[in-house]
Amino acid sequence: MFTPLRIRSGYSFLKSGLTISKIVRSVNKFNYYAAAITDINVFYGAIEFFKEISKINKKAILGVELTFLEFNIYAYPINEKGYLSLIPLLKELSKEQPLSFYDYCSIFADCIGIISTDEKFLKENINNVSTSFNSLLNNISKCFSNFYIGLSYLDKDVKKIREYADKFSYNIIAFPLILYEKERDAITLEIVKAIEKDEHLTIEEKSGNQCFYEEIVFNEFYLKNEMDETINLSDSIEFEFIKKRGEMVILDDSKEVNLLKDKCFNRLKELSLDNDTYINRLNYELDMIISLGYGNYFLIVEDYINYAKSHDILVGPGR
Repeated sequence: MFTPLRIRSGYSFLKSGLTISKIVRSVNKFNYYAAAITDINVFYGAIEFFKEISKINKKAILGVELTFLEFNIYAYPINEKGYLSLIPLLKELSKEQPLSFYDYCSIFADCIGIISTDEKFLKENINNVSTSFNSLLNNISKCFSNFYIGLSYLDKDVKKIREYADKFSYNIIAFPLILYEKERDAITLEIVKAIEKDEHLTIEEKSGNQCFYEEIVFNEFYLKNEMDETINLSDSIEFEFIKKRGEMVILDDSKEVNLLKDKCFNRLKELSLDNDTYINRLNYELDMIISLGYGNYFLIVEDYINYAKSHDILVGPGR
């Protein structure tokens, strides 16, 4: 079994060739255990991803690639507290000002952290290990509830990486970067790069390996324990996005619906508009409001508008 933990969607603007529908299609096609999206400094794709993957009865995992001054690192909230701790950080990162990881390391206690072997910070030091680097990586790992070295697919330094992790007791996790659906779709990434740089695209075809594969293909590169760690991570995630905030809460509002109708029809009478034309129109509007579950919403709005008027607070049309 295998969970891809580093899927970048189109919500990372001009940095991916994947829509949520393509991601879900591939997760279903290859029967992955679960799947995680890790867009750059945003959770924008969370609602769509969680909704769509639930349709194929797979577990959705929310992650994010965080771009700090020193390095990029991936964070996965394990619970609601972890998710809420990341929101202020993402807001700061959206300002596109350089931030230091060390100013924020205290917020990751309820997150799992992964640093990719693609990172220059890691790559350079793995090849030239120093005491200061060992101490630094150890301090980074302590910021998270659990921490992994994410081994990129077909990484040429795989032997040195495994030796280092074994020597200093770090867990390695299978960590392929997935940017497009199929090998031949690598051209889509070139297209978005050309758009981003306002350049003319000179090639029509390109193949690559930053795509979805059958588990057996990944097994040829990764060790069993590295693949198994993707399942362990998946099972340790308790956070559920939709359960908390994915849908508008619709209460059992039969009493409220009747109250809303009574208020509306009584107002028609007060305005001497209780004729067939207005009654039919009101019934049409009320049916639409009630079918969408907004009956309570209109009563709440009426309540605070009346409060505002009674306290000399200016109100106006909400549009």
